[in-house]
Amino acid sequence: MTNLKRSRGYGFETWLVDKFNELPDWQARRLGGASTGLPDVIATNNHQSIIYAIEAKSLRGPSVDVPADEIKRCQDIIKFFGQYEFGYTIVATRLGDNGHPVYSYWDIQEPVVTKVRAYIDSISIHYERDDVKGQLIETHQWPMPWQRQRVGPQ
Repeated sequence: MTNLKRSRGYGFETWLVDKFNELPDWQARRLGGASTGLPDVIATNNHQSIIYAIEAKSLRGPSVDVPADEIKRCQDIIKFFGQYEFGYTIVATRLGDNGHPVYSYWDIQEPVVTKVRAYIDSISIHYERDDVKGQLIETHQWPMPWQRQRVGPQ
């Protein structure tokens, strides 16, 4: 079962990298994820000074938990590459069955995340900020660059 989960995750990460690399001015690479202490995918646009650190999750179900330490790794990489003007920590999910998967993308802006659960149509983020604990329920997804591309005559 673990190998099936791993291959599903690898396939989704590879799909994300391919989507970025099809776009002009974007470069993306898989970094190895948890085994390397790095995000699953990193994507950059040097012309627009944008960097994405992406934690990718693929599951045949309606929700998936994202460990807080995996979010922190992404946030740390964004800080490490601070020369980029725009840095984003993204949780990318592929949920549902293989026949009709639902792809979702969420920008995590909270500095100290304690728990994340992504659903097909929303994400729940538990956080601590300045001695305040809170929870966000986000339903507006982050548009990925290939979703912003205009198709057809300009």
